[in-house]
Amino acid sequence: MDMYLIRPLRRGYMAHLDYQMRLANAKSFQTMFSNKFDFCNTLGSMKDSIIKHWFKIMMQYGNIMPNCPMEAGHYYIRNWTMGSTIAHKFLHPAEYRCIARTYYGKYKSKTEDHVITFQIEAELMN
Repeated sequence: MDMYLIRPLRRGYMAHLDYQMRLANAKSFQTMFSNKFDFCNTLGSMKDSIIKHWFKIMMQYGNIMPNCPMEAGHYYIRNWTMGSTIAHKFLHPAEYRCIARTYYGKYKSKTEDHVITFQIEAELMN
């Protein structure tokens, strides 16, 4: 993955994540849970969370900064694979999807400054 930031990420950069799964033979994805968080505060806090755990693993394969502000520039993650250290025990074999919307301001309001929406899909097998 390569990404080019055209402006710095600063405090108040928020992310809203929808986690979905689809079991074998199911036609559609079902939302498991959603959460929102301040990206910079999550990176900087000592509190351990699944998001921070995943981010720490991915940082070993790239040049993404572990704190904010993240200056404008080229960032990458290379040769990263989703191994057993990233899949928690509660995840069952299924198809998973995470839809992420990042923004400044208040989510889905007139003050929201939408930055990017992206989707990650993975299949967890035995």
